[in-house]
Amino acid sequence: MSTPNAYLAYKRDTSRLLYWIVQSSNTIIKRAEPPSLSVNTSEKVTRSSLIALSNLIAKHIEKTPPAVLRLFRFVIDARAAAHAKFKRFGALSDDQMQRSNAAHKSFIDTLTTAFESLGGRLWEESETVGAENKQPELPSDGKEDLD
Repeated sequence: MSTPNAYLAYKRDTSRLLYWIVQSSNTIIKRAEPPSLSVNTSEKVTRSSLIALSNLIAKHIEKTPPAVLRLFRFVIDARAAAHAKFKRFGALSDDQMQRSNAAHKSFIDTLTTAFESLGGRLWEESETVGAENKQPELPSDGKEDLD
């Protein structure tokens, strides 16, 4: 997390991730008979709704796409690195920065919980176990799949 481009990348990727969650949950809600929840038209997601939406998706899909789980992992790792950097450079001496960094840490924890509810830990374990026999990824198994 040493360049402004890395910061912009994780912000962009966080937006992509939230877009996928909103669109996936909206599709599930629209198909429910009778609809018990309302569709998210604002595309804004709170920390608590992120976990609820992830749980809803996990309940209704067989398997989260690997591209989404890889994106989750990247976003969580990038945000954790930024959080650690702020702590290292003493930004916590300022009260406003301390509150901001605490909110950032809370969001990282929320992303981690959502990742786990969508099968992220199992996916990581299978990625680790199969790493030695893993074939190179096909171009169709990347971020473009999210679009």
